[in-house]
Amino acid sequence: MNKQQKEFRANNSELQKRKDRKQYQSQKKKRVAYAKEYRKKHPDRTKRTNLKVKYGISLEEYNDMKERQQGKCAICGKHEDSLKKSLCVDHCHSTGVIRGLLCDTCNKFLGFYEKLKGQCELYLRKE
Repeated sequence: MNKQQKEFRANNSELQKRKDRKQYQSQKKKRVAYAKEYRKKHPDRTKRTNLKVKYGISLEEYNDMKERQQGKCAICGKHEDSLKKSLCVDHCHSTGVIRGLLCDTCNKFLGFYEKLKGQCELYLRKE
């Protein structure tokens, strides 16, 4: 992109956004298919990027955590080899602190419990 193009884009940002959106929409299926194929061909690269972007950790740090937990979910103890998905990074949503690795089921359960903790406790007190 040359200097004139950069200036035009800077001075006409709304117009450029509309054009970019239109171009993206016209090629959306192609882009989505490409991204899916890329993730399939490069699982380690994809996992490395996701861990860094979402949790600020490297793939090596993730693997160290998995080794410390012996490849098992920190709650139910199921081994990753018996699961369909790899272990999820569990973290506190308010502080971002990583607590451990969980299977998908325990991760979802914990998320729902954190959101509905008060209601769950009230319900369980009923007799």
